[in-house]
Amino acid sequence: WKGPAFLTQDQEEWPDEEVESTLDASEPEVRATQEAVYTAGATEPHLLDPSRFSSWWKYKRVVAWIIRFSRNAKFGKDSDQRTGGTLTALEIEAAEEFILKESQDAVYSEEKKLIVRGARLPADSSLQHLSPFVDDRGLIRARGRLLYSPLPESSRHPILIGEKDIIRLIITDAHRRVLHSGVEQTLSEVRLSYWIAKARSAVRKNIHNCAYC
Repeated sequence: WKGPAFLTQDQEEWPDEEVESTLDASEPEVRATQEAVYTAGATEPHLLDPSRFSSWWKYKRVVAWIIRFSRNAKFGKDSDQRTGGTLTALEIEAAEEFILKESQDAVYSEEKKLIVRGARLPADSSLQHLSPFVDDRGLIRARGRLLYSPLPESSRHPILIGEKDIIRLIITDAHRRVLHSGVEQTLSEVRLSYWIAKARSAVRKNIHNCAYC
């Protein structure tokens, strides 16, 4: 935790000292190595690979812990702005929002840019018939035919999901919440909040792979 005193000074004031190596350059352990630099692109995956998880709830909690750790790391150890204790519902909700945004940016990045600009989607876009829009939280939602129904906002304008591993986690979670019921019950539970292309076949496949069922 404490190094030499000169480290607290400007680098220009550091003492000049040359250290001679006692290693022989011909030894196999002392050989030139090449380093590769990896630059994250716009389609960089999530903080954690969702394919490694079997529970949507656990995945959201782990991401929430990472977000808290990243936030706390910005403050000093004794700062009163650091968050402690168990995760709150707001933190888990923020983690879910972060995951969904990352998922949409990975799958629908070009469509999202067009939607934000108010431009027309390509005729071959899978979102063309959904009349999608971006809400105030930056999530792509389907406008659908339930605009004036008395259903909650999340059901009238479900969030679009396109990444297969996120789809698997959401369907598995819905299937468990309806106590391992059939395709129709699971599909109805999913559509309370999310819109998935070819959802019926995805739900059927997921139930077929359910070890409990």
